[in-house]
Amino acid sequence: MQTLFLEREQLPNQTNGTLYMPSGREFYTLECPWRNNEPFVSCIPDGAYLIEPWNSPTHGKCYIVSGGLVGKTQGVRTYILFHAANKVRELQGCIALGLGMRGDNLTNSAQAIKLFMGELNGESAMLFISGVNSYD
Repeated sequence: MQTLFLEREQLPNQTNGTLYMPSGREFYTLECPWRNNEPFVSCIPDGAYLIEPWNSPTHGKCYIVSGGLVGKTQGVRTYILFHAANKVRELQGCIALGLGMRGDNLTNSAQAIKLFMGELNGESAMLFISGVNSYD
């Protein structure tokens, strides 16, 4: 099973990060700001998670996050996906990937998701997230 690392930085209106893939590829990430793990408006807490292939009715083939307080379909937080989005307002607690940043927005998000999906090749992976002090 592959292991991915996401290092994040909390900004006033969003959470930016870098996702490190086993191949050495890096993706930019974008999430909602930390808001006490509140559904739909917060990034998820730092921690260890399992990511698995998922077929979303709205985002198509993507990956879903689970572990700790985050469940696929049941839990404090649910349906946390890796999917394409360029702006934080397009997210409801999920994680967007991009190939770059322009101001506060990701660039080439759809292309980044295709590359991400290709690298994981339908396999599950472990995701370790750090950088946002989620337990203050």
